[in-house]
Amino acid sequence: MTHVNQTATSVAPIRFVPHATLAMGTLGALVGGTVAAAKNFRSVKEGDMAREDAVRGVVREAAGTGLATAAATAVVGTLGITGFAAGVGIVALATGTKYLWDTGVANKKAASEAEAAPVTVKEPAATKTTAKKTKTKK
Repeated sequence: MTHVNQTATSVAPIRFVPHATLAMGTLGALVGGTVAAAKNFRSVKEGDMAREDAVRGVVREAAGTGLATAAATAVVGTLGITGFAAGVGIVALATGTKYLWDTGVANKKAASEAEAAPVTVKEPAATKTTAKKTKTKK
């Protein structure tokens, strides 16, 4: 009888990484969108936010959270990290990715608001000039 010696590796098969990435990205988008919807619903109800802005905010949060979760899952899956370390890795990478996403979105939002704001130009204050009296020698 022949025995085949095989060693077990902890590397996830590459063919499962896209499926996990898609599933986790979708789950992240659902969670992020739900949290943003709950927050924005209250703001719309109190009159602090327009509905259109609330919808845009929910879509932006869902996209950011979904992409951050998917990216973290892809990295952890590709590296073959499993178990508790995989969970910690996904949370850490997703947090960093979402932070970068929020920074980029905030900068883009600030730039578009600055672009849309009317530009007021102040005229320089009139300078007070006085004629100097000079004495000339004769």
